Amino acid sequence: MKTLLLRSILAAAAIICGSAEATVIHPGLSNPGFELGDFTDWTTSLSGGTATVLASTLTLDGAGFDGFVTWAPVESAKFALIRGGNTGIYQKLSTLFAAAAGDRVVFSVFLDTTEERAYLPNWNDDGYAKLINTTTLEETTLFAASVASLPNRGNTGWTSVDFTIPAAGNYRLEFGVRNMTDNGFSPQMGVDFLSVPAPTVPLVASISSVTEGEMHIHFVAQIGLTYTIQYKNALTDAAWLHLYDVAAPAAPLAIDYNDTSVGISTQRFYRVVTP
Repeated sequence: MKTLLLRSILAAAAIICGSAEATVIHPGLSNPGFELGDFTDWTTSLSGGTATVLASTLTLDGAGFDGFVTWAPVESAKFALIRGGNTGIYQKLSTLFAAAAGDRVVFSVFLDTTEERAYLPNWNDDGYAKLINTTTLEETTLFAASVASLPNRGNTGWTSVDFTIPAAGNYRLEFGVRNMTDNGFSPQMGVDFLSVPAPTVPLVASISSVTEGEMHIHFVAQIGLTYTIQYKNALTDAAWLHLYDVAAPAAPLAIDYNDTSVGISTQRFYRVVTP
């Protein structure tokens, strides 16, 4: 819970600023963590490989390089696993969404390999995660790993990625894993915990006296967040008293609440609370 405290003493005002962040799942993502148990809202492009949603842990044998490794979901109970297939071809998993400038792409990914001769190009299995603007076709690599990049020739571990989208547009988030020309020891890629949260927005408010006995509280309500305005006549009072609720708006909304209950009070403290 974020709060912002305002104090009104006669016509003077002091402001303390806080911040608020939407925690709702992006409206374009109905199955971001694969909790539906399938690939609803996801697209697979496979050539001899496989893509599955796992509802439990998975133990992979690193053939002596990293031993037996047990992978578990990062959040909730499921995660996706892509396995390498026909040599030289990326096995892909992707999803589409629209985003505003400042939105973030957040997810967890791992690459698990078992190759021995990492110094040979045709043994260097690899995987990636890319964000692609479907209009401009501009690509941004968010994650990349290969056998040669792994100190134990084994796995990356779950890797958290958090990228801020620079421009509004339609995007494809794409994951790919490739078995190189040897056609053995197929690599695996895990994907979980995708979200596209809205950026952190400062909660800035002000108060002003327009007429005697009235105080106006001003702030901007952000998408997906509810707000409550409360007050005390003294900070030593036991509880904050309710003034007004603001429903979550569909677009940023300027709020100007007029407190007409001030009366002859010489002092009043306000706070704005979200959610």
